[in-house]
This record gives sequence, C-alpha cells and structure tokens, in this order.
Amino acid sequence: MWKHFKNLKNISFRSQLLFYFLILSIFPMIVISFVLFHISKESMMELATQNMMENINKNNDLLEQRFDDFETLSLYLNVNDDLYHIFLELGPSPSDYQIITANRKIQKILTDYFVWEEYYSVHLVTSYFRFGSPGKNAYSPESFQESVLYQKAIQNSNKLTWIATYDYCDMFQIEGISPKLLEYNRLFSAVRKLNISTSEKGSIKWLPSSIENPILVISFSEDHLASLFAKNDSDAIETTLLTEDGQIVFSSMETLPEVSWLGLIPQDQSSGTLTIDLQGVETIVCYSRNPTTGWIVINSLPMNIFNKDIIKKLLLYLVFFAIFLVILSGFISFLISRKFSSRIAITLKTIEQMGAGDFSRKISYDPENEFAFFYEKINSTNRRLQKLIHENYEITLRQKESEILLLNIQLNPHFLYNTLNIINWICLDGNTALASNIIVELSRMLQYTSDNSSETSLLKDDMLWIKDYISLMSIRFENQFDVFYDIPEELYEISVPKLFLQPLIENSIIHGFQNIDCGGKIIISGKTHLDTVVFYVEDNGCGMSEEAIEDVMSGKSSSIGIQNSDKRIKLLYGDQYGIQIKSLIEMGTKIKITLPYILSTNK
Repeated sequence: MWKHFKNLKNISFRSQLLFYFLILSIFPMIVISFVLFHISKESMMELATQNMMENINKNNDLLEQRFDDFETLSLYLNVNDDLYHIFLELGPSPSDYQIITANRKIQKILTDYFVWEEYYSVHLVTSYFRFGSPGKNAYSPESFQESVLYQKAIQNSNKLTWIATYDYCDMFQIEGISPKLLEYNRLFSAVRKLNISTSEKGSIKWLPSSIENPILVISFSEDHLASLFAKNDSDAIETTLLTEDGQIVFSSMETLPEVSWLGLIPQDQSSGTLTIDLQGVETIVCYSRNPTTGWIVINSLPMNIFNKDIIKKLLLYLVFFAIFLVILSGFISFLISRKFSSRIAITLKTIEQMGAGDFSRKISYDPENEFAFFYEKINSTNRRLQKLIHENYEITLRQKESEILLLNIQLNPHFLYNTLNIINWICLDGNTALASNIIVELSRMLQYTSDNSSETSLLKDDMLWIKDYISLMSIRFENQFDVFYDIPEELYEISVPKLFLQPLIENSIIHGFQNIDCGGKIIISGKTHLDTVVFYVEDNGCGMSEEAIEDVMSGKSSSIGIQNSDKRIKLLYGDQYGIQIKSLIEMGTKIKITLPYILSTNK
C-alpha cells in the first residue's frame, strides 16, 4: 500500500486531488459521525427526561389541585345548615315520603356544590338510602356497608379518603349485570364520613347521636384521569398512576403495565428518574408522589425511541458536515496544488472566486495549452452559473408576484373562466348592456383585489366587492339562490381583513346548494358585542357533518379557503378571534366570524 502511495506523484493531478479529497472527507466524517451519535443520544436523553419531569410535575400539581378542591367541598358540607335541618327532620326512622322529599333537596345542594362536570356521581349514603345523583350507580345501601369504600370512610372519618380504581361489580358484589350494560365498569372514588353541624347563637350544634350521619361518596371514571392529565410531547411517552402498594389507578397504555419494579423507587424521595429493564426494553421512568394521597404519577419512555430520533438528526448533521468537509478538502487541495505551474494557480483563484459567488471572471488561455479543455470547461461553467442565477432570480421574482396575486385575489380560475363565458354568451345574445355591466363589476373586483397596500380595508369597501361577486355568481348559477343582508350602518366604517367573507359565501354557493335548483337562501348579518364584532353567514343548504366541519377547519378538505381565512384572522388579531362552523345535515350551515371592533381612521 505504501508503495502505491509513493507512486501518487507519477499519476495525474486530477487523480492526486481525488485521492486527497477522499482521505480528507471519509475519515473525518466517520470520526465525527461517531462523536455526533453519542452527543446526540446524550442530549436527547437529557432533553426527553427534562420534558417528562416537567410534564409529570404539571400533572401532579393539577391532580393535587383537584384533590384539594374536593377536600374543601367535603368540609363545606359538614357545616351546611340546610343539610343539618334535612337530616334532623328525617330523624332516626324516616318514612318513604320523607326520604323522597329529602332526596330532592339534597340533590340540589350537591348540584350547587359540585358544579364541575369532571365527576361521575356524588352521593350521601346512609344505611337506609342513597341520596344524590339520579340514575348513577346501582348499589344498595346494604352492599355499600359491606364494601371497602365504607370501611375506609369509617377508618379515616376525619378526612377525605381516595380509593384506587376498582371493578364496580366486584366492589358492591353485584351479580347478573353484564359489564357492557354499565356506563363505566371501572371507577375510582373519594369517601368521607360527614359530621354535619350548624351554628346557632355562636355555638356549634351537631346532629343528635340517634341520627345517622351520611357518608359522602364522589366517584370518577377512568376517562376523567385521561382528560385531566396533560398531553405528552411525544406519543411514545406513557402515563401511569399507581397507589403506594402498586395498584394501578390509571394507565394510558392499552394493556396494563408491569410494575414489579416499583420497589426500586426510594421511599424517602418524592420525585426522580430511573432507568429500568421493562419487558426486555431499556426504559426511562420519571416519577412523582402526590402529597395528599401518596399515589405515584409515572411517565415512561422506551430507550429504542431515541435511536430512531437520533438517526434522523444524525443524517441532518452529516449533510452539513459533509458540505463543510467538501469545502475544507477543496481548500487543502488548493494549498497542495500551489507547487504546480502558475496556470494552475490562476485556475484555482478563479475557482475560489466562484465559491465566493463571483461568476463573472474568465480565464484567458492559449488554445494549444494542455489545460485548454479544463479552462474552457471552467469558463463554460461560469457562464451557465451566471445564466442560472439570473434565471433563478427571475423565476423567484415571478413566483413571489404570483403568490401575492393568488393570496389577494382569492378568485378561483374557474370563476373567471365562467364569468368570461357568460359575458360571451350575453354578447352573442345581443344584450351588450348587461355584458358591459358584468365587465365593469369584474374589473372593479380585480382592481380591488390587486391592491396589495394593506391586509385590511373598510367593511363598506369589502361589501361592495362581495356584492359584485354575488351578482356574478347569481348569473352563473341562474338565480338559484337569494342573498339577504342585515348589517347595521355603523359597522360599515370598521376595519376588516380583505375578502374575509368570500370563502364562506363561496362554500354556501358551491357546496351548500349543489343539490338544489332554486330556493337557496344566504343571510349575511353582523352585530357588535362589547369590544368585538360578530358576523354570520347562514344558508339553507345541504349542511355538513361533524367530520366534514373538522376536515374544513383542519385543511384536510379540498376546499381550504375557510381554513386560510381563519388562520389569517388569527395571525392579524390573535387566537381569540376567528371562524366557527355549526351545521346539520339537510338543515343548513351557520358560520360565525369574530373580529375585534376597530373603527378605521381612513375613511
């Protein structure tokens, strides 16, 4: 090999340069790629762990807030005067009529206290009746007193006690009911033995000992926890909620996870990170204890996810470093070649200028020179590059102009073609006056949309364009629809985004009335509300399904005009403004547009 290396001086300059280039490019690339791989892996692991801990702390804080809220509400029930008098009137042995009357009152009290829709049911349970949420839960007071919920409430009578997720039928020993018939087969609950009292003349009075104090039972579905926990940054991150003894309260996994490793978590630590072997896969686990219940919130992420992400990032790094190495190799090749003739030096100087973006230089040479072919190729390359740069500049300029025109005009080419065809037919029919009016309307529309000086305009100017547009569409569709306006006069002086109503009206005409020949109706209205102005575009067309509405607003539909208008409004004014769609199949569509009330100073 060394012999072949020494023989490099006997081969052509081009071959030597190629050899040096390969050596200088491949070897550093291998070394750098190896280093980058490990750096990327460590940085991604650190970032992922940090994000997981932030997410898990956020989830735990939110869970703790909810626990505190329900703890506070349970304390308020203890000192509720109405509850005191209700149970005092019931006495030790209430009649059925008394129980039914009391249940209506208690339901109202519980509804006033527990205003959130997050819980599944709330009851006050005694040995003789279950007061509270109607139609929720089917257990009897007797089966409740034999359950773990009752036992925990009695054991921890001074505080609200949380019970981990349980099987509903198993908990209350219910037989003969299929889990499919239950709204929720698995629930978790909070229980508390109430000690109801009232304050009279500055002193506290409790219920007589002969009267039974109820047990508060608040039940939640597993779906509640799924909605409560924040969305992770990565779909690969799984969230699990465990009790201190390893009982699973909630898990985002499709199958229940293995938690035999729970003992690895130090008892004296409230939060931290572990790396464990989970079913043969090395996994990062972040955990945090809830201070109220002692439950442990866990986020887990398999390590093999990193490899996929690293490969993607590594490819990007390699591209940039490959470019860097090519430039470096070229520079070194230039230094080596300086020992050759001045003709090569001039050539390399020209190549250097090309690398700096100067393609105007030409190499003068003797046609009989041995490098004439090489010089001519460089000059030819310079000429082609100059031509390409110029052409690329012109193409980019024209593309920008086209994009601006398309964004501002908001006209479908088919609309223009159809309008011109209509004009042609009218002229052939001899109605030149109508054709002239249409040409004037179209010209006025194009003049308005071609004005790129501002993103916004006065509503009155925009409505003139809209009316011209509707007039042309009405001719095109042979008066298949009518348009009605209900906009207060004072709104015509406000500032609005240009042509914000056009995609909505077009949607009603093109899609809403596609199956009707006549009788279509569009109502365009507007009103002010505090510091906002709300516009509505309503039609009596075929309507849209929820899926179709979602496709339109997300841009999945072939009609992207509405989504673009919504994005433009949000970019101009903020996310609190924009477009909302309500629709029912065969019942028409109602589109709401919310804008800030901005009175234009340019009238």
